[in-house]
Amino acid sequence: MHSQLENNDILLSALVGMAESGASMGVTLYVNGVVITGELISQKRYVEEIVSDFRGPMEDAFKEHSSSILESISRVGDMPNGSRGEEGEASEYEFVHLSGAQYFSGNNGLPSNGKPWRGKLAAIDGFMLGRMSVSQN
Repeated sequence: MHSQLENNDILLSALVGMAESGASMGVTLYVNGVVITGELISQKRYVEEIVSDFRGPMEDAFKEHSSSILESISRVGDMPNGSRGEEGEASEYEFVHLSGAQYFSGNNGLPSNGKPWRGKLAAIDGFMLGRMSVSQN
């Protein structure tokens, strides 16, 4: 049986570990032909950002229950991102989280609103440090 760690890029996994510890950095990911660029962040910060985005719509749609729903979503931020390794072993991270995500396919920017993005670490085909920027002619 293969562990998740064997399927993940060890360098990208280390960067995810740094983000989970509070560091953030620009990164560009290649996922199934799409380029996704943004700031690599922790699962906790990702959840905080989506709860902030959801607050208004949730309060409008579920007036009486919005607080308990948002509280339940917030708890995900305190859960481990994957599984913890045995003593002396690396953690096996499952997800990559980006803030301010932008998407590109070919030479075209895809509609994006800079919202937080979450993807499976094992689905990343490649990466580079730094955010990608596209100059407008």
